[in-house]
Amino acid sequence: MASSPHPKTLFHLVPTDSIAHDALLHPDNKRFVSMSSRRLPGLEVGFHVPSKAHGHVITRLGRNADLILRQSTPQNPMSAIHVVFAVNPATYQVMLSVRSKRPSSVELSILEEHGHDRKDVKEVKEVLTGDGVIVYGQNYSIKIASYRFRLFWRAVPSKEATNTCIQGAAYVDFFKALVIQGYQASQELVRDMRSRDRPTEFDVSEAQSWHITRLNTAKLPLFQDIEGLREYKAKGAFGQVFKAVDRSTGHLFAIKVVDLTIYQDGDIEAARALLHKEIKVMERVKHEHIIELLGHQRFDTLSPEIFMPLRDGSLSLLARSPSLRINHDQLSLMVLEQMFQALDYLANENLIHRDIKPDNILYSDLGDGRYLFQLADFGLAHHSSLAVTLCGTGYFQAPELWPQVSKVHAGQSHKLDIWSLFATIVAVHSAFPDFPPKTSDYSDVMGMLRDKA
Repeated sequence: MASSPHPKTLFHLVPTDSIAHDALLHPDNKRFVSMSSRRLPGLEVGFHVPSKAHGHVITRLGRNADLILRQSTPQNPMSAIHVVFAVNPATYQVMLSVRSKRPSSVELSILEEHGHDRKDVKEVKEVLTGDGVIVYGQNYSIKIASYRFRLFWRAVPSKEATNTCIQGAAYVDFFKALVIQGYQASQELVRDMRSRDRPTEFDVSEAQSWHITRLNTAKLPLFQDIEGLREYKAKGAFGQVFKAVDRSTGHLFAIKVVDLTIYQDGDIEAARALLHKEIKVMERVKHEHIIELLGHQRFDTLSPEIFMPLRDGSLSLLARSPSLRINHDQLSLMVLEQMFQALDYLANENLIHRDIKPDNILYSDLGDGRYLFQLADFGLAHHSSLAVTLCGTGYFQAPELWPQVSKVHAGQSHKLDIWSLFATIVAVHSAFPDFPPKTSDYSDVMGMLRDKA
């Protein structure tokens, strides 16, 4: 009879065919065979399995790996290290990473379980080929070359009640803490190794730029999130922003979910056209200080979604933040320099943003008092020759948009964005107590900005 699992076990690979069952009998695997949460023997996966630490790698499988899968045929060849279960150090998501030159030899599909004893099991949703996130607490069917397993997370007895196991959020939190603990311990062991023996480690800076690789690599699929892992981040005038996990890499990105029903004129198709224009502008522009478009979906619904890189927040939040690492003079100069570069680029492309404001400038904290700023939200952007409609956000609008008040009678040009950037800097420099004023009278707004000039 199989023994109880090692306390560092995350999940078991339970065989579903004779070839996979033979893996349990291999002499090198026997000490990692224990009883799974389904009362069936399986191979343990955890940081305790490797004979030496590999940093973010949890367990390797293949002909010459931590867990031995020796069956290899011309139709289904098995690599020395075919797959790796690893942790994404930036997000602590557990990943299935294919190391074989044949990504299609590895398939992953979600298991749906029914019945009191959960023995009624079926595969659901589409099959994911190649790399993928192993969601905490979610069980799977997995194919590795000729081998077929079911992946079951370990049962964790409850400390509060006998003969019961922890469930729900506490179950997920338990395993996430176990993964973080195992990863940190593995990192400590790696640091003690000679440099030539150290494994190639994941660079956490990839969390800022991983999407560029995906965009530039045509063979990789489009970004896909795991909807159950979305986290609410912020609410804007036209919808909500969520933090999402890319199902293939475990990295984070942002999803802007637009609610077309709250468009001010109630015209759904006009709102959809405005969103379509924003997408087209974002597809066109490529600049370090302009947020990238990673993709979009559900455009035919009332809640279209736009994919973007995840940033730390808006300039509005940063300017008010007690953890700001520089003073507001330095912040203002940094924003001014980077946004001038973005606006110069837009001017050369004959584009006017038309809604520059602190909420539409996103930032990433690069450390050591350095910040990356990127212009976002191009819903009001226009080609300079077409810009005629009223636009922008009151306090940050240029005088050209208020000719009866400002006595400035001029067409819309790139100067609109320069004025709005000036108003933005005025607000940021004082961390907002001085500006915007507590009035909607544009003559007061303009007078205050003139005093600051």
